[in-house]
Amino acid sequence: MDDELRARIAARLRKAERKLRSAGLLLQAGETEDAVSRAYYEAYHAAHALLLSAGLSARTHEGTLVLFGLHFVQTGRVDRRLGRALNRAREDRENGDYAEVAFFDAEDARRSIADATELINVARRMTGIAPEGPE
Repeated sequence: MDDELRARIAARLRKAERKLRSAGLLLQAGETEDAVSRAYYEAYHAAHALLLSAGLSARTHEGTLVLFGLHFVQTGRVDRRLGRALNRAREDRENGDYAEVAFFDAEDARRSIADATELINVARRMTGIAPEGPE
């Protein structure tokens, strides 16, 4: 992996970590819908980092999820449970952001954050890029 690609992957992983911090703060504040939304973005950026590491990229969220499923989940490189969690996180984010009424409790938000955190940890292991600390 060349330095430019490594830097792009590291930037995606840092962005994922910022979303994780935001999700935790929102959960503490009782803003469960927004915590779920930020957890999705954490997972999305981690998945995008993995795609970059495989020489892939997508222009849309849907494309990112499809490519992630094809190249990481269906090949067994990433556990199917995490693929399902990423898809569920997207659905939850859309419900939380766009539905007139969405019902997410603290447990839902904690589950979303835990799943997204597991995905970023997998991405770090697979790419070999360790956390650099806060920006």
